[in-house]
Amino acid sequence: MILAYRLPDAEHAESLDDMPEFIRPLIELEQCVPSSFYINMLATYPDFRGMGVGTHLMGIVDGWAVEAGCYLASIEVFEQNEGALRLYRRLGYAEQARRRVVPHPSHPYTGDIVLLTKRVR
Repeated sequence: MILAYRLPDAEHAESLDDMPEFIRPLIELEQCVPSSFYINMLATYPDFRGMGVGTHLMGIVDGWAVEAGCYLASIEVFEQNEGALRLYRRLGYAEQARRRVVPHPSHPYTGDIVLLTKRVR
């Protein structure tokens, strides 16, 4: 499955003041790429990984981005998710920024969250 949408323009950026601390780095990274076509989530069942499903889904993003009037696609990934980083880099995404993970019981990650982008026009 894939969940993706156009991020708000810079003048409509959310205030970080009312955000939970562990969410702030994620929103800060989104605010680095206003108006981009943001891939919020990409997931496949474990039994289907390595079969090209993620690559196929990511191949659809460029068309959606253009339809949404975007010239840039963006995605965030925990640096520990090496498989996802490899996939996105292989598909032409390049690192733009990083933020430290704020620990939280809902995820096991530490280290950095990486923002990657790719020009789609």
